[in-house]
Amino acid sequence: MSIPDQTRRYVWIDYARFTSIALVVYFHCPPALPELFQTSMNMLRLPYFFLISGLLFRFEKYPTFIGFAKHRARQLLIPYFCFFFIFYTYWLLRGRYLGTEEDLNAPLYQPLVEYLYGRPNLVCVPLWFISCLYTLQCLFYLIFKKIKNRIWAVVLLLAFPFIRASFDMTQAPWMLGAAFGCLPYYGIACLFKDRIIEFLQSKNRFWWAFGCLVVHLIMVWCVTKTNGIYLETSVKIIGSLSIIATLSVVIKSIADKLGNIRFIDYIAANAIIVLACHTYLIRIFTIMVFDIWQMPSDFFEGRYFIKLLMAILVIACTIIPIYLINKYLPFIIGKQKSHKEQAT
Repeated sequence: MSIPDQTRRYVWIDYARFTSIALVVYFHCPPALPELFQTSMNMLRLPYFFLISGLLFRFEKYPTFIGFAKHRARQLLIPYFCFFFIFYTYWLLRGRYLGTEEDLNAPLYQPLVEYLYGRPNLVCVPLWFISCLYTLQCLFYLIFKKIKNRIWAVVLLLAFPFIRASFDMTQAPWMLGAAFGCLPYYGIACLFKDRIIEFLQSKNRFWWAFGCLVVHLIMVWCVTKTNGIYLETSVKIIGSLSIIATLSVVIKSIADKLGNIRFIDYIAANAIIVLACHTYLIRIFTIMVFDIWQMPSDFFEGRYFIKLLMAILVIACTIIPIYLINKYLPFIIGKQKSHKEQAT
């Protein structure tokens, strides 16, 4: 089953995009997850984010690299820098005084340098996902567009995390190290999207999903016992692919049952706004808890239901900036006003 022109029509893709951004929000809400759950979440949230992006990519849509790079720059880099200047202004006026000592002691130009370097640390930190995604997509296009043999392509894709493990890439510009680590998920999704759809529609998918879940749990346990960077890298790749397969089967089944849900579509289509705003909304809620309601400092510890509740509230609250930006400031996310709006 070939899907190069119909990928976007699959309802479950919107559910998957919604889930990927919801996992990011949930992970960042207090309290921190227990070690094993956090290990499992780390195997899922970032790889799944890039796998979904890979499912939506088609080489034939972009005949030249320059055209592709410009198109993705409009979709990714314009929001990346627009959100930076919005939150940088807030940081200069107020945010640095509410943050840590690192914020207070940092030179005023440091956030700008960090953003130009593609590694935000003080302002709108989650947007490192965007710089990483842009780097990854450009790398994938340049290296794999001409490779016709998919088996050799997979071998090369799987080599990148081990290259990352061999060298210290923690300070590489534009999140190059993270891009190397996530290339397999993006590339496999792009190259094998037809097989992925067939798997999700197969009669035995639930048995496969259960088996993958077992494999994932074993890999999570192995990470805590593994010595050696290369073995750990192998375990994490297997653990990520197995939990992604399990979750995708679940999401596909839910999407088939419920069909289109406007809220899910809305959040999925505006995930970059959620990504940019969610940590600030989390900060607002934590200020309410500690400064306004005067809760003790250990209020969140062990209260994972509150973590889930906060994640739901944060996602719901992002509807406000999503609406305002799409209605009045669409250029922030690389869009233009509709002809009807321009006429008025």
